[in-house]
Amino acid sequence: MIEDGFGATFYWLVGPGAADAWELPQPYVTVRGTATYVAVPPVTRTEGPGLRWAVPLCATRHLTDPALLHATLAAELDAMIGPR
Repeated sequence: MIEDGFGATFYWLVGPGAADAWELPQPYVTVRGTATYVAVPPVTRTEGPGLRWAVPLCATRHLTDPALLHATLAAELDAMIGPR
């Protein structure tokens, strides 16, 4: 997971197309497609300010599990703004 400390934005990286059918409310969650560019910090940058790895990469972990991420985001949004 990448955190942009200046923009108060988090980026979770999932496989191409994994989030295409998600229906989560904007502006809280915005799904970016395969044609989107995202600035990626150096793998060693884990401290702020600015762009950093909030969850650092490792040899066995570089993408977020999309089903787990969707369930977590949906639950947090339900708690924050109520069911949709």
